[in-house]
Amino acid sequence: FECLMNDRPLAAVTTEDRRKTLERVIDQTLLSEQMDASSFPHAGPENVAARIREVRDQNASWRTDEGWHRALTAFGLTQDDVAAQVAMQLDMMRFIDLRFRPNIHIDPRTVEQYYVQQLLPELRRSGAAEITLKEASPKIQEVLVQQRMDEMLTAWLRNLRQQIPVVVR
Repeated sequence: FECLMNDRPLAAVTTEDRRKTLERVIDQTLLSEQMDASSFPHAGPENVAARIREVRDQNASWRTDEGWHRALTAFGLTQDDVAAQVAMQLDMMRFIDLRFRPNIHIDPRTVEQYYVQQLLPELRRSGAAEITLKEASPKIQEVLVQQRMDEMLTAWLRNLRQQIPVVVR
């Protein structure tokens, strides 16, 4: 599934790629157990179908049904496999967002620091037109929220792994 999403040939997968994928599967399993324990509502079929359409639209050869089915066959997947993975991803993203976002507050000073120390230098390096702090603030705030959510998720998963024994055979 990851190879399909990244349009990467299966033959290009390394041992290290497999190890990293296993780590992600373990994290997904832990998250899934947490979602099940909280009676988390799952994504509806319309959301799954919309996301699959977005995925298919990213690759010109997948836009036709024939091209999509050819890609699924090449990666050893069925439409149901993809729908199940997409549903899981949507559920996990929403679960993580609902669990962590309400506890994150980004102060204006942090937004300003990011603007001065990171955004402006990057815009100047790339030759792009500068934008004002006011224009950039909503996007900067979202970047900082996402970074903080990633940190919180990493710490939470580390804690779950310590509490729940994981055996890899």
